[in-house]
Amino acid sequence: MMKEGFYWIQVDGQVQIARYVSQLIEDMETGEIVNGSWEFTGTQPGIINTRDVEVLSDLLTPP
Repeated sequence: MMKEGFYWIQVDGQVQIARYVSQLIEDMETGEIVNGSWEFTGTQPGIINTRDVEVLSDLLTPP
């Protein structure tokens, strides 16, 4: 199971930092209840819950 925090991810061909949040959430496309969602950071904030997310790094640690 993934730990909550920030990771480098890739989704739809774009690489960015996102925050993983461990919570039960309904997949709006399938109606399935899944654990976890991603909160985007940066200039285009948003939330995504998809299996298309590729995690590119370990949990990022603060400096």
